Order: sequence, then structure tokens, then C-alpha cells
Amino acid sequence: MKNIFILLTFIPLLGRSQSDSLFTKDGYFIGMKADFMQECMSSATSEHMELGGKKMSFYSYCSCMADNVFLEMEMSELESIQSEADMLRLFTGEKYLPLLLECAEEYPMDNSMTFSDKSKYSDIEKQLGYAACLSEIKADPQASALLTTEQAENYCSCAIDKIYEKGYTLEQVMQAEDTNSEVFNEIVMTCMMQAMAGNISIDEETFVRTPTTYNPNDIIGSAKKSNIPLISNGAQNFKIKLTFGGKSSYFLLDTGASDLCVSEEYLFQWMDQGLISDDDYLGLTKYELADSRIITVEMYEINEITIGDYVVKNVTVAVAPELSLLCGQSLLNKFKSYKIDPTKSILTLER
Repeated sequence: MKNIFILLTFIPLLGRSQSDSLFTKDGYFIGMKADFMQECMSSATSEHMELGGKKMSFYSYCSCMADNVFLEMEMSELESIQSEADMLRLFTGEKYLPLLLECAEEYPMDNSMTFSDKSKYSDIEKQLGYAACLSEIKADPQASALLTTEQAENYCSCAIDKIYEKGYTLEQVMQAEDTNSEVFNEIVMTCMMQAMAGNISIDEETFVRTPTTYNPNDIIGSAKKSNIPLISNGAQNFKIKLTFGGKSSYFLLDTGASDLCVSEEYLFQWMDQGLISDDDYLGLTKYELADSRIITVEMYEINEITIGDYVVKNVTVAVAPELSLLCGQSLLNKFKSYKIDPTKSILTLER
């Protein structure tokens, strides 16, 4: 899906193909390639394209598109293009979409490019992205086995809309396979759960009141309650976004875990950033993992971790190589109460 968007500077030209250059696949002469190249390059806003820190001439780009696409077209197909909608149907179909993707693969991309609804060609971009998304799902045996055709269509529609709504950069979109990235959690997981909603059963709303470790002095924030959106992973579990030291991460919400848990990698990062030091060390304790193994973990105290509308101080965190990101009771217990509504995917904290 990520490569389709580089094609869009060429899209406005396709509707004028009949008056441009080249032979069709079935032998019809439609003009000189040089004329087409001149027309293509006239649409450029500069002599070069800035892609991934490198410059590529528009001449090379236009030549690639002409040689890959037009030489595979038949005259009847060109003559069928009467509108932008006709053009989109033709170039996002199974026949030509792979050729467009091949062309895009030849060149590096500008990771800083932003997907925006304000783009002149955003509607076309979205439709191309949607088609490329469906093509990738169909080509992936695991994805195509997981999703029905309708679910795949719903997923791709949701994902493309959210990419533009949130204004992500290409660099962010390319992090979609990183399970702790914003795009994976806010788009991939969210849209996947929406697409598969009919196949997921969710328990009734639960309510949990924390023990007496509640300390309002450790909570910064004026709101009496905060409703925090949760991200479902499809197994009746949820992730929640927490921010510490200006960096957001996605923690599995685990009410059965006694503490906020992180791996050693996070501890080292926090130490390198000066967010935590040896003075915050609390000592060692024993943990029993889900597979019944007993491990030794280091305990630290961290300050100013953001959850919803609140910043919380003096939160204990367990650190060990075997631990993953878990949001447990050492953070939740800081509040007067918390309420999990799985049907709405919301955690409500009461200050």
C-alpha cells in the first residue's frame, strides 16, 4: 500500500492519453513519446522530485510510467476513458495496478510526504490507496484467509480514511508492522477490529474498584473523570496509550498484573534520556509468569507518566528482559476507581 502514493503526480495526465505518444499493445500509433514526455514534465512543479533525500528527474519518472503502462494498453481501453471515474476503474484494476506498483518500486520515496485531505488529488489518492490495499490483502495468503472480501473492503476503506484524517507522513505509515507504533495501534488494529466486529464476542461491562492505595496527591489534572479510548486486539484484551518522557507507547491493559511492566530495553532508553536514575531503584522482587516460571525483576519508581487527561507521579514499574509492556495495578491503583467498558472500548478513570 505504501508505494501506490508515489504514482499520483502522474494521474492527472492519464485522462489525456489519447492525444499523447506511443503505440498501444494492439499496434495503434497514438503519437510520439517525446510529445507525451513533454506533456508529462509540464505538470511538474520543479525539475526534480525530492525522494528520500535523493533527487530523481521527472523525465526518468515519466519515461518509466509510459514504458510500463501504455505499452500494455489496447486502443479500446484508451477510448473507453471518458471521465476520471473511468480512468480510476481502469488503473486500479488487477491488470494495471501491478504495473503502477512496479514503476513506483524503482525509485526511493520521500518519507516526509504527508497524506492530507487538503491535497488537490486526495480523492484520487484515496481510491488508488484503497485499490492497492485490497491487492496486497489478496496477495497475502494469511490476510486473505483471515478476512472475507467484505471485511477486506471495510478494513481498507477505514485504514485509508484514517491515514488522511490523521495526516500521517509516509514514514509513519511505513511503521505499520511495528506493533508498538501509532499507526499499527491506531489504524491497523482499530480498523481490523471494526472490519471483524461481527466475528468478535465481548463480555458485559465490568467495573473494578481499586484497593486503598489511592492517592489523589499523585494525580495531576483537574477533570474528575477521564474517558480513555482502548484498542482491542480481538481476544477480549485491550491496549492503552501511555506517555512517559514525551514518548508514547502502547501497553496491554492487564488488571491481573500487579505492576506497570516494561522490558530492559525501555529502562535503558529512559536512563539514556535522564528520565530515570539509580536513585529511583526500589530493589528486587520475584514474579511468576503466565507459564509458571519464576523470575527476578527490578523495581523502579517513575514520575509524570501520562494516562488520558492525567499525569501520575510515583508509579512503581517492574523491569526484566522477559517482561512485555503491561499496564497493571501499580498505575490503576493510583485512582479512586476505574471502569472498563469493553463494548465501547473505553477505560474511565475517577480522580
